[in-house]
Amino acid sequence: MNKLIPLPREFFARDTNLVSTELIGKVLYFQGTTAIITETESYIGEDDPACHAARGRTKRTDVMFGPAGFSYVYLIYGMYYCLNFVTEDEGFPAATLIRGVYVISHNNVYTIDTAKIKSQITDEKTQSIIIRKNRRIMKFYIPNLKASNLYLNGPGKLCKYLGINTSYNKCDLINNKDFFVSDIGLNLPYYSTTRIGITKGTDKLWRYIVTDPKMLY
Repeated sequence: MNKLIPLPREFFARDTNLVSTELIGKVLYFQGTTAIITETESYIGEDDPACHAARGRTKRTDVMFGPAGFSYVYLIYGMYYCLNFVTEDEGFPAATLIRGVYVISHNNVYTIDTAKIKSQITDEKTQSIIIRKNRRIMKFYIPNLKASNLYLNGPGKLCKYLGINTSYNKCDLINNKDFFVSDIGLNLPYYSTTRIGITKGTDKLWRYIVTDPKMLY
């Protein structure tokens, strides 16, 4: 079984929309749980009215002005946590919000065959990258959440399932063995649409979603 390797900082230190689109199909690894990223959303600079940085540099948004490749975790509505990855050059505040994931492993036991998914997309015979075949586990019961085969479509859902809260804010995703993003060779088709859950900047087509999440089931 191949070892997951964190993406380099250079991956995140680029145009936010480019990072957001290329994160689709990448793997989020968090303390033994592995999930394919299926939905992202961009928030870019002080001129983006929906970006937290539009209010200027504060204690809360300080991480957004720092180096790329760090986590930005915050609480909304007093109950839901949101996970973001800082992007762009240092000094320019921007981040990608992780809106959806499909969990493929828990405690390092894999539940789907990504090689099969990849072959469905490319029509090519592929080699299993990180999956141990026939190592199935039971579906997890998540109280108060509606999740189909652990497809967590919502930033609050994924943070609740993974156990991510503000104690994981400002984590370095590059030099970290328990919390990082990796590339396993999946190039999933996606589409762009307007951002949701905001009242300003609603015209931006900066939300990116896997075209057919069912290909992961």
